[in-house]
Amino acid sequence: MVAGRAADALSFAAAQPADTSLLTDQVLTASQKLKPLTVVTVGTVEGSGNAVVPVTVRQADRTREWQVPVIFTARGWRLSKVTSEVTLDSIPAGLNVTLNGQALPAGPTATVFPGAYQVADSLAEIDLRDKPLIVDAPGTVFNVELSPVLTNAGKKKLRALALDSLKTCLAQRSINPKGCPNVAAAAKGQTVIDKTVRWSVQGDPWAKASYDVSAVKPTEASGKATFTFRLVCSLKQDGATYQINQTIPYPVLFTADLAEQQPTIVWQRL
Repeated sequence: MVAGRAADALSFAAAQPADTSLLTDQVLTASQKLKPLTVVTVGTVEGSGNAVVPVTVRQADRTREWQVPVIFTARGWRLSKVTSEVTLDSIPAGLNVTLNGQALPAGPTATVFPGAYQVADSLAEIDLRDKPLIVDAPGTVFNVELSPVLTNAGKKKLRALALDSLKTCLAQRSINPKGCPNVAAAAKGQTVIDKTVRWSVQGDPWAKASYDVSAVKPTEASGKATFTFRLVCSLKQDGATYQINQTIPYPVLFTADLAEQQPTIVWQRL
């Protein structure tokens, strides 16, 4: 592992792992570049059967004491377990995550050598910004914990999608267009003349917009802004026609799954 030769590391195992997709020289080399792992001391063992060997390792500026189980085989002493497991349950579908630049295997876990692993994704709009995952002992299980953030490219894309969607909404000749943030309601006995409806936005709601991304579903980005909509229309009541010209301010949440081929904005009035 320390030398970056996967085949040599596997030769010390009593049994070969079923999944070797991440047990490669390339992955090991990337691990050593992140946080170099060196072996300081290795204890001795005698006899046969099963035993535990104390091993002191150093990873970057941290020293660790491993208690490594070994077993005596026809080839001599071998490690009972030369690899560890990384759980993938927290990684949602739709997010193409890599570990040290390599695609993750199918299944709930990934088999890796002890070392440092950088979690990344292929979407320019999402940055996981996680510190390297440190797998610091063979034969143990480690969890991937995602901390996604929306990049500037993600904010730009979400805003562009929202602007396009809002343009369509403002063009509707209805005071309550379906799936849109610009909504109003007529009082009882009032009938709006739809062809007279004109919507517009006052000011610049995007200037103070805030953006976020879901930790549960990192491809789902959202933005929040306060919109002031202006509604101009005519309505009839009791046989008379009235002109309406009013502003309607309220905060709005707009959301889209940026991993979709054609993301759709979902509006929610807060």
